[in-house]
Amino acid sequence: MDKKKIILTEGDLNTEYTITHNPHQKYIALGLFSGNTIKIITKSKYNRNLVVAVGDSRYIISKNITDGIMVC
Repeated sequence: MDKKKIILTEGDLNTEYTITHNPHQKYIALGLFSGNTIKIITKSKYNRNLVVAVGDSRYIISKNITDGIMVC
């Protein structure tokens, strides 16, 4: 059974997702590439950023960027 693909911004806190698509070359270099695991650490509808974990690294990424990253 295939998992439903969603944009990263719609993901749940503390849930691991697999990246399926990332159009942003800058963030691919940081480890946000297809097949890698990502987890949302912090998100708020009042804040324009997400804090995500990729491996042992943590990144603050604008929701404008995370709206283009697909995960399942």
